[in-house]
Amino acid sequence: RFHRRPRRLTGTRLIAWGRKYALDSNVFILAFRDEGRREELQRFRQLRSRTPGHPEYGETPGVETTTGPLGQGFGNGVGMALGARMEAARFGCPQLEARVYGIVSDGDLMEGVSNEAASLAGHLGLANLVYLYDDNKITIDGKTELAFTEDVGLRFDALGWHTVKADGHDFDSV
Repeated sequence: RFHRRPRRLTGTRLIAWGRKYALDSNVFILAFRDEGRREELQRFRQLRSRTPGHPEYGETPGVETTTGPLGQGFGNGVGMALGARMEAARFGCPQLEARVYGIVSDGDLMEGVSNEAASLAGHLGLANLVYLYDDNKITIDGKTELAFTEDVGLRFDALGWHTVKADGHDFDSV
């Protein structure tokens, strides 16, 4: 399900990540939308709350699309970045090319759909798309080494992405 673009002509777009980062994503959505009221955070994961466990289109202002399985949000981000680039080109207005930010986890990048979307983004050189990869080496089934041992940074380099390694526990590094 998709929602029309927010009521702004330009600006940053945030990809709210999935259940693993439920509280984080709700905090960021509220802060991003300038609606970070304490009462909403206190109602986290409650019925009809604006801070559901998994942000849903139509329930939380600023949520433009609802994703499903792991990796699907990654593809949505690629689509948003491409759409922003196409809009800027169509109207000859570089200011319309919004930057898109998101966080992805091991589980997201284990899915084929995220690799296909990453390949397209690399091919098109979508420099307005930024993902932070949380390499915490854990999935719902246990440690990632059970089924996922590739070097993700090298994979994204090979797909044409600009990659930077950072210490996620060091704010200045990130």
